Amino acid sequence: MKIIFSPAKSQNNTSDFFTAKSSILFPSKTQELLTFLLELSRSDISNMFKTSDALTNKIYRMYHSRENSSLPALELFNGLSFRQLELNVYNSDHQEYAQENLVILSALYGVLRPFDEISPYRLDMHDNLIDSDNIYKNLYDFWQKEITNYFNRTDTILNLASAEYAKMILPQYHNKVVTCHFLVEEDEVRKSIAALAKRERGNILNYCIKNKLTNIQLLKKYSSNGFLFDQQKSDEYNYYFIYKK
Repeated sequence: MKIIFSPAKSQNNTSDFFTAKSSILFPSKTQELLTFLLELSRSDISNMFKTSDALTNKIYRMYHSRENSSLPALELFNGLSFRQLELNVYNSDHQEYAQENLVILSALYGVLRPFDEISPYRLDMHDNLIDSDNIYKNLYDFWQKEITNYFNRTDTILNLASAEYAKMILPQYHNKVVTCHFLVEEDEVRKSIAALAKRERGNILNYCIKNKLTNIQLLKKYSSNGFLFDQQKSDEYNYYFIYKK
């Protein structure tokens, strides 16, 4: 089983928990993107990312000083979903499970394992990298071969990623993917709330790591912050967790 997870724009610059490190899986593809990004001017960056002057300068410096800092991927990302992970209590068995089963999908690296050593970056799947010769159609096309090959032998994929990143493996592996959904019910109306969904994706990942989950059916017993599995709404490929106000 593989668990897919989204990266985060919010990132750390220090490592506090892990000493284990591994190398990224597709260095030549990543370097191809970095070569493109390093050629961008501040104006190019501002236009591509639609960022303020301050953030544009930060991104420019980020890419031009990459050798100065690197962290295990699981510690680098610091978004809401990652902050649910109890990194301080993960023992060697938990870490081994995470390294074997967790896949953080990335626009710059394609596939990241928890202890792959990486530097801070800013790049999303929806960013259009188009040079003067229109080399890159989009990042989904750029990573398609590597992503397809990587998941080819995986029997089950637990989808805890956002739609933007889950699209990297869908629809080619739709018959392997089980997606978790989180809905809030109030006055018999159910809706998804983005912040709560991000939080609960992190909580389920934390649950999987701490329990070294290999049987996806056991997720039906999961509950957190009032979210409970809804058997009636769920099916083979979609697990719904409902919070009733």
